[in-house]
Amino acid sequence: MPQRIPQKTKDRVQKLYEHGLRVAEIARRTGISPVSVHGLTKLLEQYNPDTGKKFKKLSELTEYRITQMINPETGQPYKSLKEYRAYCIFHKINPKTKEPFASETEYQKYTEKKRQKRKKNKALSKLIKTKLEEMTKSQR
Repeated sequence: MPQRIPQKTKDRVQKLYEHGLRVAEIARRTGISPVSVHGLTKLLEQYNPDTGKKFKKLSELTEYRITQMINPETGQPYKSLKEYRAYCIFHKINPKTKEPFASETEYQKYTEKKRQKRKKNKALSKLIKTKLEEMTKSQR
């Protein structure tokens, strides 16, 4: 799952962009991906055709784009990002049951367990536990 970018970093990206730096240079200086920098800068220069105003957040732009897509089952545009995500999840197959996921919660639990099994996450979990134990001992 992608990590959230702190507001402080987002503000820094905006300032660097306003000073004329390129996306690649902003990414190098801030340590976030060029795709994320692009989303925080260039994509937000787009106007909402319904309101004539710039999108304030990337989530607004994403929501707008989703509502322009057609749901193949209904032939109607998606009403929201939530409806689109539900459609996508219900069309993913659970490898354990060989059946579609029954809900977003079931899918999230499955992906959470999958992430917990990653080597990197196990190592970080072990490190955190060790450091917490050390802190507890030193506070006694």
